[in-house]
Amino acid sequence: MTDHATPTQTKDESLLVDIDLAIRGNTTESYEAFEDAVRQEYRWIPACIYRRQRIAILNRFLQRPRIYQNEPFHSEREQQARANLAAAIVR
Repeated sequence: MTDHATPTQTKDESLLVDIDLAIRGNTTESYEAFEDAVRQEYRWIPACIYRRQRIAILNRFLQRPRIYQNEPFHSEREQQARANLAAAIVR
């Protein structure tokens, strides 16, 4: 489920996905550190390809009506997650 390619079917699956996505709703500094770590993990990919693919991934999250399916994830993290994703795209 954490590849985020298919919709969740059960409450347990949706909770697992929300937990996996929780970092996106953390503080700006924490999320930037996460993005830096992801880039480091994929450092073998040329920068121009990485940026293009990463922006596409982040945009897919922003296009969702909701990033988080469950409470309290949605009410506590949705707004910050959207701000973090938008800032990462610009960055």
